[in-house]
Amino acid sequence: PPRSTLFPYTTLFRSDQAYFWMRGMRMLDGQRVYQDFLQYTPPGTDLLYFSLFRVFGLQMWVTNGVVFVLGLVFVWLIFSIGRRVMREEPAALAAAVFLVPIYGKALNATHHWFGTLAVLAAISVLVGGRSATRIAAAGAILALGSFFSLYHGLAGLLAFSVFLLWGGARERPRGATILHRQVLLFGAYMVALALL
Repeated sequence: PPRSTLFPYTTLFRSDQAYFWMRGMRMLDGQRVYQDFLQYTPPGTDLLYFSLFRVFGLQMWVTNGVVFVLGLVFVWLIFSIGRRVMREEPAALAAAVFLVPIYGKALNATHHWFGTLAVLAAISVLVGGRSATRIAAAGAILALGSFFSLYHGLAGLLAFSVFLLWGGARERPRGATILHRQVLLFGAYMVALALL
């Protein structure tokens, strides 16, 4: 496999992520997404690689570092959500089971992983409670997920909407409260997606 010139004993993680960081390189060269080159996914992943290359330069360790940091953030989120619903030992086991056989096998940083990470982050926000601020934050995070992978964010939005309806039916709040939660979730999603 190709080797990094900065760290000669570090191999390049190869997979579909190459499409994204290559488009980031094209943007660094002055090309514009959707005008100078075509892609069929939202531009979030390309812009992330472009931003990192702009800050740190065209170095292979940047692409490998994204894979490494993405795995760490996943493990941290899984553990932090897990320990809210179970003891720390099983939560740590859940994080390890994700890291080794699932993420360890893939080792790539494509739009799928970033979209899934956003849904997991939104879950982490709503596990702490269903206040108006948390619901709006979850909607905005799901919009960020759609900025990386449209269908991950939309599927998360639908799932969160059903969750809030189901939770509302169990709590028996007024109809205005149920509607208010839906408006907050979808409104925050739409505003954040428009801004992105």
